[in-house]
Amino acid sequence: MTYLNNHSLGRAALGALTVSAALALTVPGCNFGGLNDNVHQAGDEPGGVDIASGDIAVAPEGDYFLFERDDHLAVGWTNSTEVQDLPVRFPDRLAFATGRRVVYVTTRQGSVYAVDVDHAEVAWSTHNVLSRVGDTRIVSSEDDTRVVAGDGSEVTLLDAATGTEVAALPVEGLVDLEILPDDQRVLAVQSHQWSDDVDPEPTTEIHVIALDDGVSRPIEVPNCADDIIVPAHGELALLAPTTCQKDPISHIDLTAGEEAFVRNLPGFGPVALGPEGELAVGFLDLNNVDVELFDDPVDVPESAERYHLMVIDTTDMSYEFHAWGNNLPRYAMTPDGHMLLVDEALNEGSARLFDLREGVFDVITGPAVTFEHLTFTGDSSHAYLLSDAIFHAQSEEGTWTDYQLYDLTIGEATVTKLPTDFRPRNLNLAPQSDKLFLRKDASSICVYSLDTLTCTRSLDLSAAE
Repeated sequence: MTYLNNHSLGRAALGALTVSAALALTVPGCNFGGLNDNVHQAGDEPGGVDIASGDIAVAPEGDYFLFERDDHLAVGWTNSTEVQDLPVRFPDRLAFATGRRVVYVTTRQGSVYAVDVDHAEVAWSTHNVLSRVGDTRIVSSEDDTRVVAGDGSEVTLLDAATGTEVAALPVEGLVDLEILPDDQRVLAVQSHQWSDDVDPEPTTEIHVIALDDGVSRPIEVPNCADDIIVPAHGELALLAPTTCQKDPISHIDLTAGEEAFVRNLPGFGPVALGPEGELAVGFLDLNNVDVELFDDPVDVPESAERYHLMVIDTTDMSYEFHAWGNNLPRYAMTPDGHMLLVDEALNEGSARLFDLREGVFDVITGPAVTFEHLTFTGDSSHAYLLSDAIFHAQSEEGTWTDYQLYDLTIGEATVTKLPTDFRPRNLNLAPQSDKLFLRKDASSICVYSLDTLTCTRSLDLSAAE
């Protein structure tokens, strides 16, 4: 999410942060409004799977999964109780290679490793690549020729076969990395700057970097920085922060060699995208409306509700609004692009479903929940989620949050609590949608069968050699 500074909690944020949202700022990650950034899936996740925060990286085929234990990267096998340490200390974020059982890992000590999972060996490593300033990011190309890693000061392109540095680019305050669908370019979003202190205007620089040689060209966008969202067709990108003094939805043309900022639309984000990218969803705050960004001032909703979902047709960038309420919405789209799961961070009972085809909200029946962590089945029929948060203060294990496990049957809009004898901290789903991976605590992971609703295996993570 947006870096918070003296300007960024401006008109959009003042009064917008409910008590629940303020609490969300105290826990790891910024996940209190706009696109829900705690959606987990098998394979890669945006910017790399956040191993350091306890997330579980599930291999695209689902036969193994990776996690941190005792400051080591470790691997577990889906059909075995075996757990094995891998030769990486202090893992941070992780990306999967395509077509081979290799993972690329950044570390909190500034290194990047390629690890052969089958042989538990380092294929290559590069040290002091990262400055250890800010959060790291790591992504790999679909053709498995390039690995791109970055942190608070620099983005580095590495040869995926050898780890040799191809190019390095200064990027002050890296916010996001995104390899484009053409597999030839990567976008690096730099932290925004402010033009002056009297009437500040934010500017974000986006670097378009060629993966073959690292040649870069900048795009200046009159907006704050945040995660950049690119649809599958790769023709455009949308940059839309949640909390900033000026928060439009920026439309960026990604035509190769002609990449450029196009225009700002009203609204906030980050946005959710349909599977083909033809539909995008952001939100509008009627307490912070820039009428000049509307095609026609008559399009500004007249409503007693402060926040509205903003549904954008990316084929012509037209949009329509749907009233939500007076607290900041957070949303996640089902893989088929038909439904939106909308809630307010930590505000139990706020969750609803929004049918993007019909433009209507559905009330969810069952226990009152929020979508603090979630994962979708491949057919979009279910979402498994963690809710009912309990925060734990500093201890020998550090600071963490645990939850209850729930099943949301999307077609029926019903939530059911699933039985566990523990409160999970993190979750992910096998690509076959038949089992969950639940982190029980710092020393164990449960492989949870969705047929029997039990832990078929419990992996002991404390026995590191």
